[in-house]
Amino acid sequence: MAWVAPYAAPFLDTERYFSIAPLGDRGSRLEHGLLAYGLGTPLAASTIDRVTRAHFDQMNHALKQRTEQMNGGGDRQ
Repeated sequence: MAWVAPYAAPFLDTERYFSIAPLGDRGSRLEHGLLAYGLGTPLAASTIDRVTRAHFDQMNHALKQRTEQMNGGGDRQ
């Protein structure tokens, strides 16, 4: 799943994506990320990376806690 969000169109657009892949009997793997493109990308790249990384880290932590609560505390990689 992906969606495009205009940041400062037409100079910068972002595309956020989520992908879920099965890992056999070990569960599944969630991958999420952000692609930035447009004329403003080089100027905004470090800010986008800093802000987005912090938000993704927060989401990863919350998702891990929620998943472990639902699965009895198991820690899967």
